[in-house]
Amino acid sequence: MRIGISGWNYGGWRGTFYPRGMRQSDELSYASRQVGTIEINGTHYSLQRPDSFARWYKDTPEGFVFAVKGSRYITHLKQLHDIETPLANFFASSVLRLEEKLGPSMPNAWTISSRCCRAIPRRPQRLPNVTTGVWPATPGCKPITSGLCGTQ
Repeated sequence: MRIGISGWNYGGWRGTFYPRGMRQSDELSYASRQVGTIEINGTHYSLQRPDSFARWYKDTPEGFVFAVKGSRYITHLKQLHDIETPLANFFASSVLRLEEKLGPSMPNAWTISSRCCRAIPRRPQRLPNVTTGVWPATPGCKPITSGLCGTQ
């Protein structure tokens, strides 16, 4: 089991959780050494930049795991219908640059209904854009074709 926090960019934590005077750009590095996992909340609201995922990877220690909050567009606006392209775009945003630090997608976002595990790819063909486009575009990442929604 991992104990974590729901993000790292909170002004109210400066001077309390974060040492007084710490640069905001050092907060993830500091927080990731206090807990074993942190949620990336920004992925819920918009696609993140590839350089952000690469920086977050670099700023965290070995053995650390990110919990990635699922896209609000997919869960709330699309309500898990016709999500193959948005889901491919989510992965194509370079979330896979987190490599071995990529942990679970947050349950409150991806599992809002029993349709979730039918919508998220159990088979590679559910995400043709991901299996043919994301891996080559994300250096160092290999396809993940099992273990999604409890598959083997």
